[in-house]
Amino acid sequence: MPNPINDPGIITELAADTSYGGYLCLERLLSAQLPRSAPAHHDEMMFIIQHQTSELWMKLMIHELSAAIVHVRADRLGPCFKILARVKQIQRQLFEQWAVLETLTPSEYAEFRDALGPASGLQSFQFRAIEFLLGNKNARMLDVHRHHAKIHAWLQGLLEAPSASARSPLSSWGRRAPTASSPRPAPAKACARSSMRSMRRCASSAPRANSIRSISSCAPTASAAASR
Repeated sequence: MPNPINDPGIITELAADTSYGGYLCLERLLSAQLPRSAPAHHDEMMFIIQHQTSELWMKLMIHELSAAIVHVRADRLGPCFKILARVKQIQRQLFEQWAVLETLTPSEYAEFRDALGPASGLQSFQFRAIEFLLGNKNARMLDVHRHHAKIHAWLQGLLEAPSASARSPLSSWGRRAPTASSPRPAPAKACARSSMRSMRRCASSAPRANSIRSISSCAPTASAAASR
């Protein structure tokens, strides 16, 4: 079998900014795991990576949900369904990766928990952003983020912004009293309304200690809705 590296079409002389690692900023990304336990506890590396990857997936969720809200408000439902289907798969990833963390026993976690100080998943500003984007808005939750002015201002904006349900034609139809001449919503609109409501219910009911798992367990089946 020929060696792929000998293929003349393979480019091996790459500058840092054009390489795979340069594009993904791997040097910076892979140097961001800084255990605090001393001596370093073996399981703390897994604990850090578990939560860092969760935050990366949540960053993508925020990116997708923000776009979905724009589409819903403009009554462009086709792109919105695709986005919600992607969000569902992100939630699935978040759910499945908890199996890795479950290999850490409570006693093992207790061996390095003190090194983390007051840090807690409750302080995840991206999870708070997801809650606000889905309409689960509680102004008191902003207090946790007052120490970081830029993040606090961003969350304040999401808190004060009209929710998708407040301005969307999908939900306003449901609030109008139907008449004989009132058009029934198209199946796509009904599905979109149901999907957004399901996601908001999950965000509001998710226990803090295991919120990602709870949200993904009742994620809307956007891909099925899109096929209707």
